[in-house]
Amino acid sequence: MDIIARRPGPSVQEVFDADPIPPPAVLRSESPATGQSLEDVSAERYFSPEWHAREVEKVWRKTWQFACRAEHIPNVGDQCTYEIVDDSVLLVRTAPDTVKAYINSCLHRGTMLRTEAGNAGQIRCPFHGWIWNLDGTLKVIPGQWDFPQVDKGKFCLPEVQVGLWGGFVFVNFDPDCEPFESYLENLPEHFAAFDLENRYVAAHVARIMPCNWKLGMEAFVEAYHVPIAHPQVTAYYGDSNTQYDVWPGVRHVSRMLSVQGVASPSRPATTPAQTIEEMRRDVPFFAGKPIEVGEGETARGKLAQRAREKIGRSAGADMSNLSDSEALDLIEYLLFPNMVPWGGQALPIVYRFRPNGNDPDSHIMEIMFLFAKAADGTHPEPAKMRLLEPGQDWKDAPELGSAAMVADQDTDNLMRIQKGLKTSRKPGVTLARYQESRIRHFHETLDAYLGR
Repeated sequence: MDIIARRPGPSVQEVFDADPIPPPAVLRSESPATGQSLEDVSAERYFSPEWHAREVEKVWRKTWQFACRAEHIPNVGDQCTYEIVDDSVLLVRTAPDTVKAYINSCLHRGTMLRTEAGNAGQIRCPFHGWIWNLDGTLKVIPGQWDFPQVDKGKFCLPEVQVGLWGGFVFVNFDPDCEPFESYLENLPEHFAAFDLENRYVAAHVARIMPCNWKLGMEAFVEAYHVPIAHPQVTAYYGDSNTQYDVWPGVRHVSRMLSVQGVASPSRPATTPAQTIEEMRRDVPFFAGKPIEVGEGETARGKLAQRAREKIGRSAGADMSNLSDSEALDLIEYLLFPNMVPWGGQALPIVYRFRPNGNDPDSHIMEIMFLFAKAADGTHPEPAKMRLLEPGQDWKDAPELGSAAMVADQDTDNLMRIQKGLKTSRKPGVTLARYQESRIRHFHETLDAYLGR
């Protein structure tokens, strides 16, 4: 890998304390899969049916994907589904510490075994009543006398690979896939302090977006567009000061650290009082008694102090030693191909981007909030995914708070990009060397998979 952005620091805090490091080196000039210059990422990958078909075979059926959270299937017999394009997986808690995933199709005539989550002591086809045990072995064939060709001992449900990390359940359709532990690369080490296993899905909203899944994801892994697309946040979001990290030899993971509590370089005259006032206006988390900035204090420091107090009360723990960055900043990772988890303690968010069936011009975007469980490990029922209706905006999901306005602004632009790429006479998109280095890194990894 020829991309070098920052350094592979073992922890978020160490990176925060480090001296500035020069911008990344130049990306290799050609994609290993296509031989095309990566100065321009090809436009066709965002709308070509042929490109989509290659992604199905080489990416969606070959990579590890976040399918559900462990709290969605906490008890033996709990079952839920995950769908990606034409494939469907049935995830089943078969034992207190075991999750299995089966191809969600009856071996009799192909009926989907489940379409909704639930709990059962077995897996039963709703069409003809064939039954499998939770471990995937065939239990009952109605009218078995009429199926002399079926050996019950061999008619087990086909399994897909399962991986567990941080309370997330992953699946991989490829029986010869890379081991889950090596696929995650440096992600577990970087998230070690964030205790994602002790969180639950408090909100989960999805929307059909008017663009390819890659365009949707790319809008959320760079801050270059913020001053123009989201001007309301510039008093408290240091967009151009964002740090982007892509590490040598790390294929599936990238990161950005976006500072909050300071004004954007595009608003140099912003006062500390304006920074606090506008952040409190947009982020209910900072509501409550007024925040005053005294002599020798900064808006960022005072906002971080308020964040530590609120996080501590919510978690029922002492958060006084939490760094300003872990309490306040946007610490966002990308796990190839489509999972975007946030670190930090304030509001861990997870984005997921999936193709909308076989339509390369649209995709399903999901926003999840992960809140801390109570000290005794209990938590409310995890939120079910709420799919917004056609014509609804993200703002119609009040549980998303201020994140809805940002997502709606991006949605309008993404529709323009999808259409603009088709009308453009330029063969590709031109990416910044540093501020869009995570997008460059993503496409190099994508091309490597497509070239296999």
